Amino acid sequence: MTRQAKGSLACKPAKSEVAVLQITTVDLVKIERKSG
Repeated sequence: MTRQAKGSLACKPAKSEVAVLQITTVDLVKIERKSG
């Protein structure tokens, strides 16, 4: 395992977590707009 390979593996979960956070925030905004 090279340092680059380890770095890319470490970055992947973080990126997916950020994507999940973005999706949840968008859903929350949509729900707020509907109720508001």
